[in-house]
Amino acid sequence: MGKRSLKASSIGITQAKRAFDRREWTQEYLASAVGLQTRQPIWKFFSGRPIERHLFIDICFQLDLEWEDIVDLPQLPDSDIKLSDVRQVALAPEPTATADNNLDNLQRVRSHVANLIQFQCGTIQNVAN
Repeated sequence: MGKRSLKASSIGITQAKRAFDRREWTQEYLASAVGLQTRQPIWKFFSGRPIERHLFIDICFQLDLEWEDIVDLPQLPDSDIKLSDVRQVALAPEPTATADNNLDNLQRVRSHVANLIQFQCGTIQNVAN
């Protein structure tokens, strides 16, 4: 999967299909709502195949879903940090001196995010060369 494309996780596909069914739309209608000429990216989205990032986000917007909850994020090798960990630390107040556990979690997540960024940038640089 290229870095300019995203794909839905299996749980995300289930959530998206439920939202799609609630609206009683056709794939053609959703495609036109997103501004597409064909429904192929819609089919790819619901099949868990990669599609262009902006289309992925637009489809989630039309289905009233948070794209961050639907996306299948790449994982670094040997990584045990989940997106929920990153969100929890990002939304938490600044750790205090007495919150050593929170500080350890914050440092672990920051390190993971830095490694993920470096991993993705390295992949992009390798493709460019």
